[in-house]
Amino acid sequence: MQDESGNFKMNGDGSENQDANIIRDIQNGDRVLFANIFHTHYSGLCAFVLRYTGSFEVSEDIIQDIFLSIWQNRKTWSPATGLKPYLYKAARNSALDYHRHNKVKRKWETESRYLELSHVESPEDNLKDREANKEIASAIEEAIDRLPESRKIIFLLSREDGLTYKEIAEVLNVSVKTVETQMGRSIKTLRQYLVEYLPFFLLLFQF
Repeated sequence: MQDESGNFKMNGDGSENQDANIIRDIQNGDRVLFANIFHTHYSGLCAFVLRYTGSFEVSEDIIQDIFLSIWQNRKTWSPATGLKPYLYKAARNSALDYHRHNKVKRKWETESRYLELSHVESPEDNLKDREANKEIASAIEEAIDRLPESRKIIFLLSREDGLTYKEIAEVLNVSVKTVETQMGRSIKTLRQYLVEYLPFFLLLFQF
Protein backbone atom coordinates (compact mmCIF):
# COMPACT_ATOMS: atom_id res chain seq x y z
CA MET A 1 0.00 0.00 0.00
CA GLN A 2 1.27 3.45 -0.85
CA ASP A 3 0.39 6.95 0.31
CA GLU A 4 -0.18 9.96 -1.95
CA SER A 5 3.55 10.61 -2.25
CA GLY A 6 4.15 7.07 -3.48
CA ASN A 7 5.83 5.87 -0.29
CA PHE A 8 5.11 2.49 1.23
CA LYS A 9 2.78 2.72 4.17
CA MET A 10 1.95 0.03 6.73
CA ASN A 11 -1.32 0.11 8.66
CA GLY A 12 -0.97 -0.22 12.39
CA ASP A 13 -2.81 -3.55 12.49
CA GLY A 14 -0.52 -5.24 9.92
CA SER A 15 -3.59 -7.03 8.55
CA GLU A 16 -3.39 -10.25 6.59
CA ASN A 17 -5.38 -8.65 3.78
CA GLN A 18 -2.80 -5.91 3.41
CA ASP A 19 0.03 -8.44 3.31
CA ALA A 20 -1.88 -10.45 0.70
CA ASN A 21 -2.23 -7.34 -1.46
CA ILE A 22 1.46 -6.50 -1.09
CA ILE A 23 2.51 -10.03 -2.02
CA ARG A 24 0.18 -10.02 -5.02
CA ASP A 25 1.51 -6.67 -6.27
CA ILE A 26 5.11 -7.84 -5.93
CA GLN A 27 4.24 -11.04 -7.78
CA ASN A 28 2.89 -8.80 -10.53
CA GLY A 29 6.19 -6.90 -10.72
CA ASP A 30 5.48 -3.67 -8.81
CA ARG A 31 9.04 -2.31 -8.60
CA VAL A 32 8.17 0.80 -6.62
CA LEU A 33 6.35 -1.16 -3.94
CA PHE A 34 9.16 -3.70 -3.76
CA ALA A 35 11.75 -0.93 -3.36
CA ASN A 36 9.72 0.63 -0.56
CA ILE A 37 9.38 -2.74 1.19
CA PHE A 38 13.14 -3.12 0.95
CA HIS A 39 13.87 0.32 2.44
CA THR A 40 11.25 -0.12 5.17
CA HIS A 41 12.69 -3.36 6.54
CA TYR A 42 16.34 -3.30 5.48
CA SER A 43 17.91 -1.65 8.53
CA GLY A 44 15.94 -3.68 11.06
CA LEU A 45 16.71 -6.95 9.32
CA CYS A 46 20.42 -6.13 9.08
CA ALA A 47 20.54 -5.33 12.79
CA PHE A 48 18.74 -8.58 13.55
CA VAL A 49 21.13 -10.69 11.44
CA LEU A 50 24.12 -8.86 12.91
CA ARG A 51 23.52 -10.68 16.19
CA TYR A 52 24.23 -13.96 14.45
CA THR A 53 27.07 -12.94 12.14
CA GLY A 54 28.94 -10.24 14.07
CA SER A 55 29.64 -8.51 10.75
CA PHE A 56 27.82 -5.54 9.22
CA GLU A 57 29.05 -6.44 5.76
CA VAL A 58 27.93 -10.06 5.99
CA SER A 59 24.57 -9.02 7.45
CA GLU A 60 23.96 -6.61 4.59
CA ASP A 61 24.91 -9.26 2.03
CA ILE A 62 22.48 -11.75 3.60
CA ILE A 63 19.55 -9.33 3.57
CA GLN A 64 20.31 -8.14 0.04
CA ASP A 65 20.43 -11.76 -1.13
CA ILE A 66 17.05 -12.45 0.46
CA PHE A 67 15.40 -9.54 -1.32
CA LEU A 68 17.15 -10.38 -4.58
CA SER A 69 15.85 -13.95 -4.35
CA ILE A 70 12.33 -12.68 -3.65
CA TRP A 71 12.40 -10.45 -6.70
CA GLN A 72 13.93 -13.05 -8.98
CA ASN A 73 11.32 -15.61 -7.90
CA ARG A 74 8.48 -13.15 -7.42
CA LYS A 75 6.04 -14.94 -9.75
CA THR A 76 6.08 -18.06 -7.58
CA TRP A 77 6.85 -16.32 -4.28
CA SER A 78 4.02 -17.07 -1.87
CA PRO A 79 4.97 -16.82 1.83
CA ALA A 80 2.77 -18.81 4.19
CA THR A 81 3.02 -16.21 6.96
CA GLY A 82 2.63 -12.45 7.08
CA LEU A 83 5.26 -10.37 5.32
CA LYS A 84 7.21 -9.24 8.40
CA PRO A 85 7.41 -12.68 10.04
CA TYR A 86 8.44 -14.15 6.69
CA LEU A 87 11.31 -11.68 6.28
CA TYR A 88 12.63 -12.22 9.81
CA LYS A 89 12.32 -15.97 9.53
CA ALA A 90 14.17 -15.95 6.20
CA ALA A 91 16.83 -13.70 7.71
CA ARG A 92 17.24 -15.96 10.72
CA ASN A 93 17.53 -19.10 8.59
CA SER A 94 20.10 -17.49 6.29
CA ALA A 95 22.09 -16.21 9.25
CA LEU A 96 22.11 -19.63 10.89
CA ASP A 97 23.27 -21.18 7.61
CA TYR A 98 26.10 -18.68 7.47
CA HIS A 99 26.96 -19.34 11.10
CA ARG A 100 27.09 -23.10 10.60
CA HIS A 101 29.06 -23.00 7.36
CA ASN A 102 31.61 -20.44 8.54
CA LYS A 103 31.73 -21.37 12.25
CA VAL A 104 31.49 -17.71 13.21
CA LYS A 105 31.10 -17.00 16.91
CA ARG A 106 27.81 -15.26 17.57
CA LYS A 107 28.07 -11.74 18.75
CA TRP A 108 25.15 -9.71 19.99
CA GLU A 109 25.19 -6.04 19.09
CA THR A 110 22.76 -3.96 21.18
CA GLU A 111 24.94 -0.98 22.01
CA SER A 112 23.30 1.47 19.61
CA ARG A 113 19.89 1.17 21.24
CA TYR A 114 21.16 1.56 24.75
CA LEU A 115 23.46 4.45 23.87
CA GLU A 116 20.27 6.46 23.42
CA LEU A 117 20.52 6.83 27.16
CA SER A 118 23.43 9.16 26.56
CA HIS A 119 20.95 11.65 25.11
CA VAL A 120 18.69 11.78 28.17
CA GLU A 121 18.31 15.41 29.14
CA SER A 122 20.21 16.43 32.24
CA PRO A 123 20.88 19.75 34.00
CA GLU A 124 24.46 19.78 32.82
CA ASP A 125 25.81 17.87 29.85
CA ASN A 126 29.16 17.22 31.44
CA LEU A 127 31.62 14.36 31.62
CA LYS A 128 30.14 13.01 34.83
CA ASP A 129 26.69 12.70 33.25
CA ARG A 130 28.06 10.96 30.17
CA GLU A 131 30.01 8.48 32.27
CA ALA A 132 26.91 7.71 34.33
CA ASN A 133 24.85 7.11 31.20
CA LYS A 134 27.52 4.81 29.81
CA GLU A 135 27.48 2.87 33.06
CA ILE A 136 23.70 2.42 32.82
CA ALA A 137 23.87 1.39 29.16
CA SER A 138 26.63 -1.10 29.93
CA ALA A 139 24.69 -2.56 32.86
CA ILE A 140 21.56 -3.07 30.74
CA GLU A 141 23.52 -4.61 27.89
CA GLU A 142 25.36 -6.96 30.26
CA ALA A 143 22.13 -8.00 31.98
CA ILE A 144 20.45 -8.86 28.67
CA ASP A 145 23.55 -10.77 27.55
CA ARG A 146 23.31 -12.90 30.73
CA LEU A 147 19.88 -14.19 29.73
CA PRO A 148 19.69 -17.74 28.37
CA GLU A 149 20.10 -17.52 24.62
CA SER A 150 16.54 -18.52 23.74
CA ARG A 151 15.13 -15.86 26.08
CA LYS A 152 17.57 -13.27 24.79
CA ILE A 153 16.49 -13.85 21.19
CA ILE A 154 12.81 -13.50 22.11
CA PHE A 155 13.44 -10.41 24.25
CA LEU A 156 15.41 -8.62 21.53
CA LEU A 157 12.94 -9.54 18.79
CA SER A 158 10.22 -7.97 20.89
CA ARG A 159 11.95 -4.92 22.37
CA GLU A 160 14.44 -4.03 19.62
CA ASP A 161 12.83 -5.28 16.44
CA GLY A 162 9.25 -4.53 17.41
CA LEU A 163 7.77 -7.92 16.52
CA THR A 164 4.53 -8.99 18.16
CA TYR A 165 4.41 -12.19 20.19
CA LYS A 166 2.57 -13.87 17.31
CA GLU A 167 5.23 -12.79 14.83
CA ILE A 168 8.02 -13.99 17.12
CA ALA A 169 6.28 -17.35 17.47
CA GLU A 170 6.15 -17.66 13.69
CA VAL A 171 9.79 -16.67 13.29
CA LEU A 172 11.03 -19.15 15.91
CA ASN A 173 8.52 -21.94 15.26
CA VAL A 174 7.21 -21.92 18.82
CA SER A 175 3.83 -21.24 20.37
CA VAL A 176 2.65 -17.77 21.35
CA LYS A 177 2.31 -19.09 24.91
CA THR A 178 6.01 -20.02 24.90
CA VAL A 179 6.92 -16.51 23.79
CA GLU A 180 4.76 -14.98 26.52
CA THR A 181 6.27 -17.26 29.17
CA GLN A 182 9.85 -16.60 28.11
CA MET A 183 9.29 -12.84 27.96
CA GLY A 184 7.79 -12.88 31.46
CA ARG A 185 10.77 -14.77 32.81
CA SER A 186 13.21 -12.46 31.04
CA ILE A 187 11.59 -9.33 32.44
CA LYS A 188 11.56 -10.79 35.94
CA THR A 189 15.23 -11.73 35.69
CA LEU A 190 16.25 -8.36 34.25
CA ARG A 191 14.45 -6.49 36.99
CA GLN A 192 16.46 -8.48 39.52
CA TYR A 193 19.74 -7.84 37.70
CA LEU A 194 19.01 -4.15 37.22
CA VAL A 195 17.37 -3.21 40.50
CA GLU A 196 19.83 -0.33 40.86
CA TYR A 197 18.93 1.02 37.41
CA LEU A 198 15.29 -0.10 37.32
CA PRO A 199 13.74 3.31 36.50
CA PHE A 200 15.98 3.67 33.43
CA PHE A 201 15.27 0.10 32.34
CA LEU A 202 11.50 0.53 32.67
CA LEU A 203 11.63 3.85 30.81
CA LEU A 204 13.76 2.49 27.98
CA PHE A 205 11.61 -0.57 27.34
CA GLN A 206 8.29 0.97 28.43
CA PHE A 207 7.15 -1.75 30.80
